[in-house]
Amino acid sequence: MRYVKSIARITVLFFACRILRASEPMCLSRFDYDEKMLLKILRFEDALEKFDKKISDIVDMFDNNERKRNSETKEAVDKAKLDVKQIMEHIQQNISNVLIHDSRNIRTQLQEVETLRAKMREELKCKEQPQVMFNARVLSGDYTFVRNQDVVFKEVLISEGGGYNSNTGHFTVSIPGVYMFNVQICSLHEQNSWFELVHNGSPLQKSAHFGGKGWNTCVDMQAYAKIALGGKVWVRSTSNSRMYADTDRWNTFAGMLIRI
Repeated sequence: MRYVKSIARITVLFFACRILRASEPMCLSRFDYDEKMLLKILRFEDALEKFDKKISDIVDMFDNNERKRNSETKEAVDKAKLDVKQIMEHIQQNISNVLIHDSRNIRTQLQEVETLRAKMREELKCKEQPQVMFNARVLSGDYTFVRNQDVVFKEVLISEGGGYNSNTGHFTVSIPGVYMFNVQICSLHEQNSWFELVHNGSPLQKSAHFGGKGWNTCVDMQAYAKIALGGKVWVRSTSNSRMYADTDRWNTFAGMLIRI
C-alpha cells in the first residue's frame, strides 16, 4: 500500500509541473509572473496536501479492510478447526460406544452359543448312550426263603437292552458302567425278612425287618455300583425269611445304566 501511495504522489507532481510550465504567460512582467506563480504554487500545495490526505485515507481504509478480512478469516478458520475437532470427538465416541455395545453383544452371544453347545453335547451323549433298564416283580403269594436262597422276580415289567433273566432272577451286565438298583421287599405280618442285594456274590445293600402285628410291611433297598462287562447282580435271603405279595404290596427288583 505504501508503494501505491508513492506512485500516486509522483503522478500528481508530474502533472503539476506540466501545468505550471504550461501556464507561464508571455506578456506579464517578471514580478507579476512570479506573484501569480507563487499563488498557483500555494494553491497547488494545498490541493496536493488534500490529495495526499485522501490517498492516506484510502490506503488506511484498504489496510483496515485487509486486517479485518484477515481477522475474520482467522476466526473462520479457528471456528472450522474447532467444529472439525468436535465432530471427530463425537465420531470417536460413537465408534467407541458401538464397539463396546457390539463387544458385549458378541460376548453374550458367545456365552449363549457355548451353553447351547454344552446342552447339545449332553443331549448327544444321552442319545449315544445305550439304554439299559429293567424292572420285575414277584407274583402275588406267600413265599418262604432259606439262607442264601435267590429271589426270582418272575413278572418282567420293563426290559430295555436285555440282561435280566426271569428264570434265575439275575441281571447280567452287557454294557459296563455305573448302575443304579432298587429293591422293595414286603414281609408277612409278624414274620422276619432278611434280604440283600449282591454283586457277583458280594453285598451291595442289606435289609432286615419284622412284619407288624396284623400288618404286612414293605421296605426299600437302593444301591449304586460300577459294574464290568459280564458282572451279575441279584437279590437273595440272608436268613430264613417270609415274603408276601398282593395287588397292594409289590416286591420288585429294578436297575438302570446311568453312566458309561
